[in-house]
Amino acid sequence: MQLRRIGRVAQGALAIALASRWLDLAWTAPKVAVFLAAVAGSALVFFTVLIVGAAVCFWTVESTEAQNIFTYGGTELASYPLPIYEPWLRAVFLYAVPLALTSYYPALYILGKPDPLGLPAALPFLAPVVAAGFFAAGLAVWRLGLRHYQSTGS
Repeated sequence: MQLRRIGRVAQGALAIALASRWLDLAWTAPKVAVFLAAVAGSALVFFTVLIVGAAVCFWTVESTEAQNIFTYGGTELASYPLPIYEPWLRAVFLYAVPLALTSYYPALYILGKPDPLGLPAALPFLAPVVAAGFFAAGLAVWRLGLRHYQSTGS
């Protein structure tokens, strides 16, 4: 395990602790559950993007750039409020690669903020289910690649 990953987790934990204190957040059991589900769901979505990126390598040699759009782009997108983006980009990261669904909507719930986009209030609770469905779809793409893989013979 790379040490910088421990530093990133520690930095994130410190940021959450400081923000919680400064905002006087009341961490209830449902909020803790949504937070843990959001972290797990976001990790699962990122892992799925990596699986699909690896599966695309069965058909092409240049899948890493497309994969980076969703990994690095998704990280950057999650750094800002969702309403600032164009509707088509919001749709991509809400429905196609659900990173906004697993991060933005749980954050709204934890902070007790209304959704400026007017989407259903149940979205923070659907995030883990959607992430699991996205993972299942990613595994299906991986299995499809395995079934049709042909070695170069070398």
